[in-house]
Amino acid sequence: MPSSHSSSHHGSSQKLVSIDEADSRSPDESIRFVSEQIQSEHDPNRATDDRFVQADPPLKEFGTRESLEIDPFGLHRMDPPYQNQQTILQRLLADQKNYYSGDSLLGLGGAFAMGGVFANTQLDHQIQKHFQSSVAGATSDEWFEFLHANKELGEGIYTLPIMGAAWLSGEVFDGSPRMKSFGNWGERSMRGFIVGAPPLVAMQLFTGASRPGETENGSQWQPFQDNNGVSGHAFMSSLPFITAAKMTDDPLKKSLWYLGSAIGPLSRVNDNAHYPSQIGLGWAMAYVAATAVDQTEKGDSQWRLIPFSASGGSGLALEYEW
Repeated sequence: MPSSHSSSHHGSSQKLVSIDEADSRSPDESIRFVSEQIQSEHDPNRATDDRFVQADPPLKEFGTRESLEIDPFGLHRMDPPYQNQQTILQRLLADQKNYYSGDSLLGLGGAFAMGGVFANTQLDHQIQKHFQSSVAGATSDEWFEFLHANKELGEGIYTLPIMGAAWLSGEVFDGSPRMKSFGNWGERSMRGFIVGAPPLVAMQLFTGASRPGETENGSQWQPFQDNNGVSGHAFMSSLPFITAAKMTDDPLKKSLWYLGSAIGPLSRVNDNAHYPSQIGLGWAMAYVAATAVDQTEKGDSQWRLIPFSASGGSGLALEYEW
């Protein structure tokens, strides 16, 4: 009987498994035989012969010195293979679906409930006054100048072109792992803006609050009377950092990216341009937008069913990622 072959793909490696030996076995024995041969590609101590061919070596484990040379900012995280098959339109639609999911709306509702307490009581004014007096009473102007300089992070005229250029560079230089990661960050950040900006503008109008010293209403919500109830600078400046934080699994790098996401929003309190509740809501809306995009990349859900095979059989494993 002519020899037949079956191929199994995992990552960048390929294994050709000869099954002519399985022809004389019972069905259960044949399945076990093929399963064992497929597993052999993960066992470096298992002997191979000319019937088994393994192609490319496995990818370097992230976190090693070699991987840091490729991706020093930790922005590379392997996503499910089927995500690479989605068109940009499909990804944008999935972002919208995830943003308006029950979990996202619940998170936004909680953020606005807390923000409403601060905005419509004296808490906003007290925190703002304390922050301003602390900065003004500092021994030098270094803190004020540092925080003020980061206002530019929230300027869309600068931030959006950077995101777009990063996205384009990843498409043009897709053969470079570093540029591919940079481009992935640019695309996700831009998609976060696309999905998050319209509801941001809506909530700015709906809350209707004013800037410090702008009107007698201050931070209190007066629907459609003003458009400063949510800080647009806080949203724009924190979104790229939150996106980067969600793209790395390294705890230290993740923490540093999240810390960086607070620099732009703090500049608005420093400049007396927004109340604390307003920058908090801007950050929260950026976080929800970045999370919606991240869920698209992961496949919508933190729960996954993963097929597995072992010497004793095969089945499905339930995985939860947080």
